[in-house]
Amino acid sequence: MKAGALLTVNIKVKASRDEDTSIRSKKRWLIGLFSGAAAATVTSTFGLVLSAASLIGAIQSNRLMSIAGTVLLAISFPILMFTAHCLDKIDEIKKVTRAEAYQKYFLNREL
Repeated sequence: MKAGALLTVNIKVKASRDEDTSIRSKKRWLIGLFSGAAAATVTSTFGLVLSAASLIGAIQSNRLMSIAGTVLLAISFPILMFTAHCLDKIDEIKKVTRAEAYQKYFLNREL
């Protein structure tokens, strides 16, 4: 008498979707990082130039350009904090991805 065998195959579709979402998330945070760094560079550079011009007397200190230099310098600090937050999120995604890769390696290897 022949015995029938039932073959089951487990395919992890969710794992590939998780990897895709982590890759997309990492790309989004990288875009935020680079755009924040560019914006902080531009605002701080123009703010420093306008503030220095006001300091040496090239611009009157009570004029709109002097105030704009101060505002640009003040805006650059929150942008830099956002850039640091993007770096933290990217590192967090890297740690999670690395932990998942190690877990897959140790679970799938034969001892």
